[in-house]
Parts: sequence; C-alpha cells; structure tokens
Amino acid sequence: ELDAMLIQQEAGDLCACLAIGGSTKKPDHYTDQLLQSAPQILFSLDFDEAGRKAYPFWKSRYKKVKPWPAPNEKSPGDALKAGVDLRKWVSVGLFCA
Repeated sequence: ELDAMLIQQEAGDLCACLAIGGSTKKPDHYTDQLLQSAPQILFSLDFDEAGRKAYPFWKSRYKKVKPWPAPNEKSPGDALKAGVDLRKWVSVGLFCA
C-alpha cells in the first residue's frame, strides 16, 4: 500500500494507483471492471518470487497489462531511496514503447 501511495504522490496526475494488499490478492468485482476499461496497466508488484508468480493471472485477465518492475530495486519505495525519479519511471512506462 505504501508503494501505491508513493507513486500516487509522485505521479498522480499521470496515473491512478491500485494497492491490492499482496501479490496473491485478486481485484474485487468493481476494481476488475475498472481495470478492464483501463487504457494501460503497469504491473509493478515487488520484483520478487511472489510478484513473478502473480503476473500470469494479471496477463491472462487484463490484455493491456505491462510488466513494469521498479528499476534496479525490489519496489518503488526502494527505488526512490536509491535516487530513482519515480515520475519519470511512470512516464516512460506509459508513454514509451
């Protein structure tokens, strides 16, 4: 949840963030409907075993999902601590190939 709040703080005018409460959690019906209509989904769960295992569900359910792990770190929070510009990271994910 903290990573989602952090990204919303840094790039909230570019995106809407969703905290699912853990990589094994699935969106509820209302959230599923919102995600189905999203123009793009950046999949940014922690870059660890649990996050990698969760990706196949998301890819099969949401055709516009793109894996977008935090650069060089496990999570967006860790990336920020390492000096990554999270706004730029989100921008690249949304607007570049």
